[in-house]
Amino acid sequence: MAKILVVEDHPETLDSLTIWLELSEHTVVVARDGYEALALLQKEKPDLVITDGRLHRLGGIDLIKAIRESLTRLRDVPIIVVTGYYAELAREALMAGANLVVSKPTNPGTLLANIIRLLNPLASGARQTLKPIRSREQLEQLTTQALSLAYGSLNALKAEIALGNPESARQELDYLLEVMDTIDLCLTALALKRQEDIDQTTDA
Repeated sequence: MAKILVVEDHPETLDSLTIWLELSEHTVVVARDGYEALALLQKEKPDLVITDGRLHRLGGIDLIKAIRESLTRLRDVPIIVVTGYYAELAREALMAGANLVVSKPTNPGTLLANIIRLLNPLASGARQTLKPIRSREQLEQLTTQALSLAYGSLNALKAEIALGNPESARQELDYLLEVMDTIDLCLTALALKRQEDIDQTTDA
């Protein structure tokens, strides 16, 4: 599958994106700001970039412009912007050269389908097929990680409600729903892996 550079400075969102991509057998390279992303672009030569719209160092828009103004072949790499400020950033990101802008919370199935479409235009409209990771141990580790994220997010949501912070509570709820989608993907992959093991045993 593809090598994807994920540029994200929020640990929770980064964890979710990494799990989604690894479940679909993509190789994930991580950068936590735009400067680190530019360095990794030259070193790793990814097939696609997913970046947050707002980053603490060298923002997402400036990162897109730097990539598109590059004199290397990487100037044409597909770029997806994932942002919680869609209304504010979408037009600017597209004008800077992004191929696609999606809002947070992000639906994993939609994001993965768009990755396929950008990497292979001939597959436009095709549905993402979730392929189980070969290692059961790795898959179980990702599932445990997703469950831990959900537990932490639920506790954070309870705290924001108790403190009377409706906006923070709404943001935490959005993230919790995102994590639940991640768990659903993990459980689906586990079921596929279990069926694959049963089929191999039957064939033997």
